[in-house]
Amino acid sequence: MEFGLPKVKSQKQEKYENVGVLTFMPTGPGLGRKMVFNGKASELLGLDDNQNKISFSFSGKEIYIVNTSKSGVSGLNVSKGTKSISDKKHYEYIKYTINNSSEKDELELFLLETEQVYMDNKVFLLSAVAPEVTNEKEAEDEVESLQEPAQDNDVLDMGQISETTVVDANILIEDNQ
Repeated sequence: MEFGLPKVKSQKQEKYENVGVLTFMPTGPGLGRKMVFNGKASELLGLDDNQNKISFSFSGKEIYIVNTSKSGVSGLNVSKGTKSISDKKHYEYIKYTINNSSEKDELELFLLETEQVYMDNKVFLLSAVAPEVTNEKEAEDEVESLQEPAQDNDVLDMGQISETTVVDANILIEDNQ
């Protein structure tokens, strides 16, 4: 017999598994200015369990980010466990640069690959607009289901299909042939 609450291990599902995201956590009384990298962003930037440093570059309204851990260039320390940065000046300047003044809502910036390299490290552009990512498995399943012949008991309600659905389906079929 055990007393106390049972230990329940739940796997946290990331909102974006295939896209690198830097999340600006909500602020408020007693809360710091925290920016958190998701798993894919950590992977893209090469953040490991060692001491990591990140640097930002600003060019007009464009914000770039690079891992400067091995280059000897000064940067912001990234916490080892949570892969996060706590820096009020950068937090507020980045939010100001992208015209987001909301303090209560979290802000997600997406890492987009660029052709640029800084001291042998890939440079990423931070964007408030999510890139279009297609889950390859879902696309394959959708194409297979579109290519299967209709069965006698299959009922198709033409009111549920739009022209864009048909065009998207044809593009998927052409891409996979």
